[in-house]
Amino acid sequence: MSLTITSEPAVEPLDLDDVKCHLRIDGDEEDERLERMITAARQFIEQVTWRQLITATYAWKLDRLCGVLYVPRPPLQSVASIAYIDANGDSQTFSSSLYTVDIAHDPGRILPAYNQSWPNTRGHIQDATITFDAGYGDAADDVPAAIREALLLKVEELYRPGCDAITNAIMHMLSPYRVYDTRIIRNL
Repeated sequence: MSLTITSEPAVEPLDLDDVKCHLRIDGDEEDERLERMITAARQFIEQVTWRQLITATYAWKLDRLCGVLYVPRPPLQSVASIAYIDANGDSQTFSSSLYTVDIAHDPGRILPAYNQSWPNTRGHIQDATITFDAGYGDAADDVPAAIREALLLKVEELYRPGCDAITNAIMHMLSPYRVYDTRIIRNL
């Protein structure tokens, strides 16, 4: 299994002005550094929670399609396509009418439609590719407030290192959002 981001988020979940206000910074001489810290904080929180904060597109490669597929990097927004290499070695696209996408479930899941089954693949590594969009939405305000507050604290921790109390607060705030679903790990 491999998971590759093919389209990065268009915006960050924090605005530079909000970060500067939080850190009580006037002026713009550190703006570039703060922008990098916002991106680093987002990437850290996405890694810790195993969630996608702002909409991004992924290519998820699997050896085969079987059972219920629990999609990594929730929340799942949509599945664009399921492509696979058939037993003859030819590329195929599995019709969207033959599978069901459950975006209400957390993490999202994909399964064959009623009375359908997954197609047989060639039986080699990474024979199937699922292209999907994940994230809370396209705008910073779509991200839950607790995660945004944890992001502010993470930027503060990066800007002023050495405060364990901030680290503990961040982890505590993120705890309800962490993905612990082992079904996703089995897909990997």
